[in-house]
Amino acid sequence: MATSSSLGSLAGVNLDSLMATIQRQQGGRAANLAQQEKSYSAKLSGYGKVINALSSLKSAAAGLGKAGLFDPVGDDPITAKPDAAKIKAAVKSFVDSYNATQKVVSGLSAYDKDAKTGAALFGDKALGDVQTQLRKAFSDTSGGSLADMGLSFDNDGTLTLDDAKLDAAIQSNPGGVRQFFVGDDGKSGLSGRMSALTTTLTGKDSPLTQAFGQASDMLTMLGHSQDDESDRVTALMASYRAQFQRLSLLYNDMGVASAFMSDQLAVLKG
Repeated sequence: MATSSSLGSLAGVNLDSLMATIQRQQGGRAANLAQQEKSYSAKLSGYGKVINALSSLKSAAAGLGKAGLFDPVGDDPITAKPDAAKIKAAVKSFVDSYNATQKVVSGLSAYDKDAKTGAALFGDKALGDVQTQLRKAFSDTSGGSLADMGLSFDNDGTLTLDDAKLDAAIQSNPGGVRQFFVGDDGKSGLSGRMSALTTTLTGKDSPLTQAFGQASDMLTMLGHSQDDESDRVTALMASYRAQFQRLSLLYNDMGVASAFMSDQLAVLKG
């Protein structure tokens, strides 16, 4: 690997030390660009995690609305009831997926009071919209309340399922359970509303997807800017090195000329 030769000193100034100081000063913009790149990389990763979590929630919601899930099982129309085990499994899968999504969203929007730093998407408007919309999907239910279905929210926003309560609802009010989760049209229940919501939140025109695209564009631009800045600093330092080398030669030539003139004057005086 080629290395630059030492510039030595000029009029008592260490030129190598001076070059190092100039390079540190010029590196300030590059350091700022690198910090911005780190921030946008974290944002891009965060948006990706939220989109993936919402996609998983969409699948769980679709599973909860699977055709025939709430249909009575058995030949006797009076005693026939839906398959409680399958319904509870689908509800549990939905609850787990919802909580996983909330965990991702909460983690990315958190603020550390001790360190006084926010997570990658702290204060992000698109993420805040996701949190609001997810909770609203549980409002305006029909066929019964959340509590009737064994569902409730903890203080931290975690959705919990009381298996026994859901089982009791399936046995005593199967029509209400169907109405709550799928509705008369298969779309107006919790399953359909959550499926529609997650589709909207991850659509190409959604604030979340647009924010993801903007972060990606910024990363590309910052990458180009860093390359340009690196080229600028490299060219500038090469220019300074060439100038210092010329000054050193000129200074040395002047020193030789001065010594020659001194010798000549001494001869003349002698």
